[in-house]
Amino acid sequence: MKLFWILVRWGTAAILVLCVLGLLALYAANRGCTVRNSGFEDGLKGWSAFRLADKNLKIEGSVSEVEHHSGTRSFQIANRESRRPCVYGTFSQKVWFVLPYHTYTVRFWVKGKDVKLGACEVATHPRWINPQQVPEGTYDWTEVTFTFDTRHRMFVPLRIISEGEGSVWIDDISISGP
Repeated sequence: MKLFWILVRWGTAAILVLCVLGLLALYAANRGCTVRNSGFEDGLKGWSAFRLADKNLKIEGSVSEVEHHSGTRSFQIANRESRRPCVYGTFSQKVWFVLPYHTYTVRFWVKGKDVKLGACEVATHPRWINPQQVPEGTYDWTEVTFTFDTRHRMFVPLRIISEGEGSVWIDDISISGP
């Protein structure tokens, strides 16, 4: 009899968890995932603060009102450090309500000046695996797109990283999916 009540309690908890996950999946399918403040119109609201691996690095990150693809602002990264291990600047946000085991597309606009390998990368994996590089060189606003798989996650750790020299402006970041 005691075993029966233990099974009832755990069974009820399991059913509640499955219901909540089902509702989240429905919400994700109907709402989609949204990058908060994707054009930096509200500064870094919704994003983590721009941080450096070491405070003495020559990497600066700030909201720019001079260059922008749309709206009135973008985010600028000016990196004067050559690419080497553990030398980076980064900021991020968690984008919630993606469906597990689905493929999504990230789109963003970037403008570059004297961009070298690693000046700006966008990662969607918690360990920064296989980040998408922006083009090298000097160029006007260019759209960059790439796809990724959510694996088992219901959120995307969207991270912008600078590990190489160059000035980059990034704007209008979006994630779209199934």
